[in-house]
Amino acid sequence: MSAGHDSHPHPGPELTTEDWKTLKLVDSFNQTGRELYHWWKNTNINNTYADRFRLLQQYDPQDTNFGFIDTAPICGDSSLPVVGTVQQMLYYRPKKTDQTDVGWIKAQVREFMLRYFMRIASFSDPKFIPSVPEQEPPFILRPLSLGATSPSENRGWGYSQKYFKLSKNGYIGKFPANRQTEIVDVRQIGGHHDHDHDKSARIYDWIVLDVNIFDFTLNFPPFTSGAQLGLPFRAIAKVVMSPDFILDEDDPEELNPNNPRPNDKVVGRYGWGYCFIKPPDPDTFLAYGPEGLGPAFMSFHFDVHESGDVRLYNYFTANQPTSFVRIPLNPVEWGFELADRASFGLTGRLFGPLRQVLQQMPFGSAQLDPVFSFVKLANFFSNGRAARELLISRREVLKTVMAIHFMDTYEFQLGTLANWRRFPDWTQPEKLPYWVKTGDREDYP
Repeated sequence: MSAGHDSHPHPGPELTTEDWKTLKLVDSFNQTGRELYHWWKNTNINNTYADRFRLLQQYDPQDTNFGFIDTAPICGDSSLPVVGTVQQMLYYRPKKTDQTDVGWIKAQVREFMLRYFMRIASFSDPKFIPSVPEQEPPFILRPLSLGATSPSENRGWGYSQKYFKLSKNGYIGKFPANRQTEIVDVRQIGGHHDHDHDKSARIYDWIVLDVNIFDFTLNFPPFTSGAQLGLPFRAIAKVVMSPDFILDEDDPEELNPNNPRPNDKVVGRYGWGYCFIKPPDPDTFLAYGPEGLGPAFMSFHFDVHESGDVRLYNYFTANQPTSFVRIPLNPVEWGFELADRASFGLTGRLFGPLRQVLQQMPFGSAQLDPVFSFVKLANFFSNGRAARELLISRREVLKTVMAIHFMDTYEFQLGTLANWRRFPDWTQPEKLPYWVKTGDREDYP
């Protein structure tokens, strides 16, 4: 198959026991995530959030954002405490309004968003290339060499598709390794509106992706900005994308209360989203991050306006955290954790049964969350003054979490903007480079 062609894969690699651990969770998290999404849409249209607040001040006053804390009904009578964010930013504006070809802009945005966006969502800073020495120095002197190279660090979000379910026969399969960065055209996952483009193009009921958030940093209290401790984490979220989240609409019905210019008619809306899949055994240290979300959803879409303006929207809603980090109080557990990471999981497989036995001992699995523990203790010993006077409260912690999410998403969106501007025509795949069509930056032909 040539690079950039979108078609359904032949039966891929055989599914393993590890694969089925994820696949068994897809339907339940997809269902609850969709329920959460439909609750949010109704809440957003009617602006009936229980607690809505502005998150960050942005340079352009028409770039708006807010966070919210609420309780969502899901799974019948169950109630889920949730947090979320709504972001909107100007993505593109024609330089000359008298030369605006809105039809051309719509075609560009539609193809960019629905076919290429996830393939170009990661990027990296320039990397220094040193001179090559005439003779390799002794090993002990290499740290002193000015010829040492620094690793090229990825930024943004790296998407890779893992599994799929075919619409025609319900077959569940795994994408081969050489197709995992070549994210399918999301129009192949189908839509749910009567005026969708070419429903015959639908191939998948859903696809499951890994989202590698390369520069995810969690800030810990104290809460003053100058005193925060930021720790970087390797964060990979598993998500499922289904038809409920696919937007491919010309002249959509205007039901977007977040539009900063309601008199500038929306003539095209194109986007996608997904539900998060919370693994049964998430990272033992980071309790609330991209890997610990669920039920949760995130969506991105572009609105193309009659003026030619293109605005990018991001909507996110997730379960509230009960803890941020899990610090084991058992020193033996620390030893297992360090050994497991150093051996790339080998220690965990070899000594898993012993670890389970030790965890059953008194305090064997006890854990401490320093964030919420700090909040509770500060208010206990101050009789609530910490919350009233220093804003050390659960609500402010949740607002901080939403601000962290906002900044990570905002920087990711700005990174994609550079790639959007790089190519003059997104509707001509033959003129796009190999890495854009495959998402593979490592294997240039």
